[in-house]
Amino acid sequence: MDHLLTPPDVDAGKIALLGVSQAGYWVPRSVAFEHRIAAAVADPGVVDVSATMTRQVPHFLAKMIDTGEQEKFDKDMDLALRFSSSTRSMMAFRMRAKTGGTHYLAPGASFRPLRTWKSPRTGVEYPVSMEVNGLRLEPLMDDQELDARASVGTVYWEGAMRAFAGKEEVGRGYLELTGYGKPMKL
Repeated sequence: MDHLLTPPDVDAGKIALLGVSQAGYWVPRSVAFEHRIAAAVADPGVVDVSATMTRQVPHFLAKMIDTGEQEKFDKDMDLALRFSSSTRSMMAFRMRAKTGGTHYLAPGASFRPLRTWKSPRTGVEYPVSMEVNGLRLEPLMDDQELDARASVGTVYWEGAMRAFAGKEEVGRGYLELTGYGKPMKL
């Protein structure tokens, strides 16, 4: 704020703050402590962090995850991936088992953690740097944890990433890491 107010053409009484997605989480917290902000718009975007996946997965498959029917889930998911291009493109992710390890990994996908970061606030450890399908993903900054326990009941990490093939940056993207503090209920 102090820096924003240094140019002479800035009206100190008309500073507004806008935040979308994770920034939408931080806007209300900023306004609570920074009283020089005249207006704020917060669109947290996240109502249920599992919704992106469960919206794409048929209800009967999601139920198999909840009831621990891993072999049946894997068989049915493999079948869905063979016949549905939309399911195939959505499933470039790994579902971790409640007991540790991998519950489901899409055919042809590979995930390998390279480096972890431990939150000083929650103590949760996240694999913030990883290799996914041959690309090395690096966060723009490690601390991108979102504490949404008061709203959706979970703590998770989501953030901007850079993708590298070797030493060359080949893209940018977004990574969401859920269930590292405690298992999520789908």
